[in-house]
Amino acid sequence: MTGKIASRKAGLNLAKIVVLLLLPVVLFGFFYIREAERDIATVELELKGLELANLVSPIMFGKPLAADDRLKQRMAGLESAIFGKKPQLSFEAVLAAQNNIASSDDGQSREAEDYTFDVLTRSGLILDSEAQSYFLIIAALADLPDVIGNYRAVVFGLKHIAAARGVAKQASTSDVLMALGNTLEAHRRMKNSLKSAEANSGKPKEYAVMAKQCDRLTADISELVVVAKTFHDDGNISRVDDFLHSKDHAAQASDTGALLWTAITDKARQQLENRNASLRKTYGLLLAVGFACGLVALGYALIMFTENLRKLDEVEGAKAAETTARLEAETMAAKLGELNDGMAVLNKDLSANIARLNAAQDELLKKGRMEQLGQLTATIAHELRNPLGTVRTSAFLLERKLQGKGLGTEAQIERINKGVVRCDNIITQLLDFSRTRKLTATKGNLDQWLEGVVQETAKGLPASVQISCVLGLADGDVAFDAARLERAVINLLNNASEALMGRSERPTDSQRTSHQIEISTALAQDHVAIRVRDNGPGMSPEVLARIREPLFTTKNFGTGLGIPAIEQIAHQHNGRLEIESEAGHGSLFTILLPLDGQQQGEAA
Repeated sequence: MTGKIASRKAGLNLAKIVVLLLLPVVLFGFFYIREAERDIATVELELKGLELANLVSPIMFGKPLAADDRLKQRMAGLESAIFGKKPQLSFEAVLAAQNNIASSDDGQSREAEDYTFDVLTRSGLILDSEAQSYFLIIAALADLPDVIGNYRAVVFGLKHIAAARGVAKQASTSDVLMALGNTLEAHRRMKNSLKSAEANSGKPKEYAVMAKQCDRLTADISELVVVAKTFHDDGNISRVDDFLHSKDHAAQASDTGALLWTAITDKARQQLENRNASLRKTYGLLLAVGFACGLVALGYALIMFTENLRKLDEVEGAKAAETTARLEAETMAAKLGELNDGMAVLNKDLSANIARLNAAQDELLKKGRMEQLGQLTATIAHELRNPLGTVRTSAFLLERKLQGKGLGTEAQIERINKGVVRCDNIITQLLDFSRTRKLTATKGNLDQWLEGVVQETAKGLPASVQISCVLGLADGDVAFDAARLERAVINLLNNASEALMGRSERPTDSQRTSHQIEISTALAQDHVAIRVRDNGPGMSPEVLARIREPLFTTKNFGTGLGIPAIEQIAHQHNGRLEIESEAGHGSLFTILLPLDGQQQGEAA
């Protein structure tokens, strides 16, 4: 009887050990499933945001929207899912203000645009991690409404000019040209976004309908440019009358924009639905595998426990009566030692698992902060780029009006243009640093590509800066994302130039007579090295220790995101960034890319 009791205690202890060993596996499985659920919820929220934007889109293209009770109920459900609470600008407010598009001077529904951008941001569409979907969404939800709204504003401006028969021509023409400049800028952004989406899809035939509608819109804008320029140059009001009476240009552009909107959003919805189906399939597979593993583990544990109990009962029953006390003591001591050893190993494994769980939690927190930073930078980019376009257009008009009048305003206008370029570069750096999409790596001749990038970048650097290339990879192919790596190389060359010349293009060292930048490539063991070396003033140990920190900068005008963005691009290639510098002896920046081509992106 005593032997059976001891056997069952040993079996119970063994069961506890197996349960403790299975616990980390169960926890890891739980976190993987939760991550899959979060990804599915993210894509579904983006689909709801796209549906919500589609429901309000007719207003942005000059079409009245009569909202019945079923539509209002659907809108209320979508708003609740996306915003969680009532938004600052609700769909009801957009409906109440939709008549503004017919009566306003600029022909735009500001409420509908603001509401759509709020949906774009809060649903996460503007930060979609897949490149093709990201550029499609930017083209449709961010750029296309600006194109149509500003186009309509130009047409309404021409109508005012025709009605006034040329009275107050100067002021009216300036307003029209400013709106026309905004139209061209928004149209350029939209075409670039569609080209990027097509390049990432690898299927140009799927974009044939979009290209056709985009070309039709391009033709309308070109005709509008000719009419506005002709009237501005010679004041011929008849050309404006002929243009306005030929057809309803605003309605035609709105119809074309609506068709293009439908084609783009249909493609974006297809991409999101395909990704959602794939995520759900993966989620179901994880659940099935987890359930099957659990059943197998329980069955195996039950068999093991039963077998161990049977054998232990046999051993205990075979012991002789006279040696029972001694054998039991020895057996218990041996089992206690084994149990202690097992518990020690278990504690060690448990500590390692807890450390990995803490690291995973820290990574999730960091990812959440980066998503918040991404939403902030996306909002800043949207709010600043249109005003910057207006400033650029206004500076152009001022330069034309003041040209040849001898007022000495050329330097001020030049400073305005440089300021706009700097602000645009800051927005680009913010978006580069916050964007977390996977790379699209393609094998190609790195030396040939790099030589072209350096030649193009050198055109914008001061003439006194001498750039030399030492390319050592011959015809070897390397897998890399050309667009992302180009941003890194341009940032390195600009940083080197600024170190040599300073932001104001005045040398930082009056005794320095040679400003040199050398960019080279070479094989470094199992990596490809891209090195950028300058003979500038270098960095002190204090600056070198903090140069990789986001938002840290020693410049009077900078974001502190240049080096962190370069390092992020290197990490996305599964590479790294090395920095060497000494005060008074220049700096050396080295980007190391793996030769095996195993980037975080998808090698083609």
